[in-house]
Amino acid sequence: RMNRNTFAGGLEKRHGGAVEWVPGFFVHTFERLVPKAKYYKDHPEYFSLVNGKRIPELSQLCCTNEDVVEIVIEGVRKALRENPQAKILSVDQNDCYNYCECPKCQALAEKEGSRMAPVLQLVNTVADSIAEEFPDRAIVTLAYQWTRHPAKTMRPRDNVIIRLCSIECCFTHPLAECDDEDNVSFTRDLREWAKISNRLWIWNYTTDFSHYLLPFPNLRARNDDLRLFADNNVTGVFQQDTPNIPHGEFSELGAYLHAKLLWNPDYDEDTAIGEFLAAYYGDAAPHIREYLDFIHDKAERENIHMICYESPETKLLDGDFFTVARSLFDKAEQAVAGEPEYLDRVRASRLSIDYAWVARGVNDKAYTVDQEGITVSVSDEYIARVDEFIGHAREHGVGYLNEGGLTLERFREGITGHISSRKLDWMEPVEISGREQGIFWRRFIAGWNEEPLFAGVRPVSTGISDTLMLPEHKQNELFGIEYEGYIRIPNDGVWSFYTYSDDGSMLYIDGEPVVDNGGRHAMEERIGFAALREG
Repeated sequence: RMNRNTFAGGLEKRHGGAVEWVPGFFVHTFERLVPKAKYYKDHPEYFSLVNGKRIPELSQLCCTNEDVVEIVIEGVRKALRENPQAKILSVDQNDCYNYCECPKCQALAEKEGSRMAPVLQLVNTVADSIAEEFPDRAIVTLAYQWTRHPAKTMRPRDNVIIRLCSIECCFTHPLAECDDEDNVSFTRDLREWAKISNRLWIWNYTTDFSHYLLPFPNLRARNDDLRLFADNNVTGVFQQDTPNIPHGEFSELGAYLHAKLLWNPDYDEDTAIGEFLAAYYGDAAPHIREYLDFIHDKAERENIHMICYESPETKLLDGDFFTVARSLFDKAEQAVAGEPEYLDRVRASRLSIDYAWVARGVNDKAYTVDQEGITVSVSDEYIARVDEFIGHAREHGVGYLNEGGLTLERFREGITGHISSRKLDWMEPVEISGREQGIFWRRFIAGWNEEPLFAGVRPVSTGISDTLMLPEHKQNELFGIEYEGYIRIPNDGVWSFYTYSDDGSMLYIDGEPVVDNGGRHAMEERIGFAALREG
């Protein structure tokens, strides 16, 4: 049943067949249909107008451009003719923001109250163009991030499938019951799409893509969410789970739940969990169940919201989490100590706890500071725990730790490569007067690859913030921010500074780099130290 009706199931005609996609047209196909490498040089008008400029990087299509419409139509026809066995293909946005702000796209979006309007107009036109030649084919398009909200009056054609995505949501609570605003708005969009779309599918997220092994208590919400979908005209669901490693955080149990609940959304998830645990863990099952109840009860009791890009700083790991979790897994191991197969499975599942401890508060655990000697030293005990986790992960075949393909080797380097024992030099205060409270910021649309940063590049806007935060602006990607201000140090000492960012951030004091969190990466915290005199 797990592979029933999926494009990846390898099902043949004798099995009843399967829904098959045109190869290469599963999702985010704007770039494939109108490649920038082929068209941008001579026709920049085919691509997004953002802040008054047509951009070649991380851009979308100008969906109201007539040439773009014709190119997409011909590309879709060609793909369908070359793949007569395939019944569906996607015509949908690239995996970024930067939607087109040209006058025609902007006017249509404003008229319909949604950025989906220009995209849906394009998709409907393509669907109309293939209907006669391919009466049994369908076009799939995303309702995702900036296109998630339905247009006021536009309706998808009968041969258009809307694939609504829940990527912003909290997954520790049922979508329709959670008080998180992203869940409230998603549920509202779902119900609005259900009223106007004859073919509504869901792209749902059931793992932590930043940390495949991080504890993620979302099991109790799964049948609630599937019943919500079924009650709102949804006929297809893609549950995107841990894709490329064995032993993600309870991914075997998750796969079993998917199979049972997609087949029957009314199946009791508590029963399904019990079935799996007994078969998979043997006599350790009661202790594993107690652990699962512990993390789910904690998330419910403390109203802990977790998204599919959750960090190890989640409140779930606060308090007595590690004490309780380790105790329960110790009991689970003892219960099957003489049964190697069950014991191996318990230890594989325990990787989640070991990873959470290693990944959480890395900087606090990795260093010790001598204030009198103004030295920073590496904790050998912490490094030993990192290596122990990595050894166990390798034994169980874990090669990647997140969606970005972070290997165990790079994970270790990301920790140890920024750790060193060293003596610091005192930095002296400066005298200032006539300064306003706040952080001065400059926003750039280039210069983050320069050395030094933003060298010779003029900022496009400036301002002062009360806190160090991103100023509001239209552009969601391909920008840089520089902040500058003063900090008052109340007494002499070694002070630690942190940055926590998705992609690169750098922190300087008096021009000296203190925190290097640069480069392209998922949310990551880095620490730096400075010996600062009072002032």
